[in-house]
Amino acid sequence: MMKKQVIYIYARNMHLGDTIALEPIVRQLLESGKHVVIWTKYPAIFKDYPYKGLKAIGQMSLLHRRYVKLLHWVNKFLIKQIHVKGLPNFYDMNLLDFHALEVDNVKKGLEAENMVKWIAQYFGLPYIVRSPVFFFLNQGNYVNPYPPKKYVILHIKELNEQLPFKHIYGVNWEKIIRQLNQENYEVFQLIEHAHSKIIAGAQPLKKQLDDLIVYMHYASFFIGSDSGPSHIAKTTQTPAIIFFGAINPAYIQNNSLFKGIVLQNPCTKPFCYHIQNNGNDAQCLLKNTSEELSCCTFTDKQVLDAIEEIKKIDGQS
Repeated sequence: MMKKQVIYIYARNMHLGDTIALEPIVRQLLESGKHVVIWTKYPAIFKDYPYKGLKAIGQMSLLHRRYVKLLHWVNKFLIKQIHVKGLPNFYDMNLLDFHALEVDNVKKGLEAENMVKWIAQYFGLPYIVRSPVFFFLNQGNYVNPYPPKKYVILHIKELNEQLPFKHIYGVNWEKIIRQLNQENYEVFQLIEHAHSKIIAGAQPLKKQLDDLIVYMHYASFFIGSDSGPSHIAKTTQTPAIIFFGAINPAYIQNNSLFKGIVLQNPCTKPFCYHIQNNGNDAQCLLKNTSEELSCCTFTDKQVLDAIEEIKKIDGQS
């Protein structure tokens, strides 16, 4: 009986940007003839995937979670090949040569590129710098969802006391949106939940991930925090203005794809995380303090100037 090697990847707790960064590894595994089962909150990343042997699972039962943990520990401490009966019917096999990886357990303390390199090494793959791809966009079944008007996607992270450096302070967004509207741009504001505050002049946008990717693909440009939607913009090569707080922009995923402008102001702390990062699980030095987060505080002029620059990239100026 032909033996099939199956790679199990448990990535249910990974953020959107990190899961996008994982796509080239999945592709490389499939190209090498392996099968991949990945548990993720974002199966749409792998929609209409052109490679056989992939199972992207969005929902995961408690039994499945325990099963993956068991595979991980058996693989790590016991054996590489086992005879399996009654295996969940993902593939028709009796002999399974497997690796299992709980990505959530290895991500902590690793920047995106190092994380991908580590995972490649874990699976015995050569590390190849490759850009993530949303293959379903290449199928020709998707068109501009908002023709013929130009539009901008805006994503402003709501203030989180645990992650204050993800917020953008000091900007009058009503003024920015009014200026964009006067220049005939429609502004879609990504909302995180039903109670999100909609900024005057913007239209709320809450879509399933695959639809959001299509919207981003056809947008004139993106404005927002360093977050999941910004990684979508980078992967679709949509021009973007991305605000960084305590995170070093040099470590952003998919850096080779980035078309746009990074906004980050100096920090009042001499050894701030975004200035000196040793690769560990560093924290913002202003977290849980009443001090002003100067790295995240911007002026309207900074934003408007960045918009003028990004319009040149988009060919609108």
